[in-house]
Amino acid sequence: MTIAGWFRVLRMFRPLVGRLPAGHLWYLFRRMRNEKPHRFNGQLRINTFFPPYPSQAFDRFCRAVVERRRVPFSTYLAVTHDCP
Repeated sequence: MTIAGWFRVLRMFRPLVGRLPAGHLWYLFRRMRNEKPHRFNGQLRINTFFPPYPSQAFDRFCRAVVERRRVPFSTYLAVTHDCP
């Protein structure tokens, strides 16, 4: 990840600093090491597992992490011509 990418990710997770144990934040940053954050449609996207930032979905994701709730944060939808 580029230096600019690191700063973008740091800005994303700034609300979690002080609300999560340092080990949890370190885990998130390690997971981001091979990602390539990019801007699309005015939002920062990391990968398909993290909601775009800023968004209500990302805020809910952060609240769930802080409250240690297990919630779905990503959904895949496949459209095919086959119908069971």
